[in-house]
Amino acid sequence: MSLFFWASLIVLVVTSIGGITLTVVRAIGLVRTFKAFGRVAAAGTDRILNATATMEQRLQDNAPADGLARSTAELQRSLGPARVLLREIRRLRATAGGLRALVPRK
Repeated sequence: MSLFFWASLIVLVVTSIGGITLTVVRAIGLVRTFKAFGRVAAAGTDRILNATATMEQRLQDNAPADGLARSTAELQRSLGPARVLLREIRRLRATAGGLRALVPRK
């Protein structure tokens, strides 16, 4: 009986050491993965923050509200001549349609 006891004890110790070793190796891999992810995430966060700061600076420099007001006023000024041109184009199309009506069809 003593032989079976020692054999089972050796199997228990070897499998326990193997299991602990495997657990430690996987834990070390997990820690390395988290560190790598942390570095990549930090770099990505820094890149996003820098891009956001640059866009914010550009928006403040360009003063979009003033630009929008200027663009709207310019658009309103250009709509007047555009309406005149549209009215004349419609009149010419009506005239051309009337002339086409005079031409006999085959």
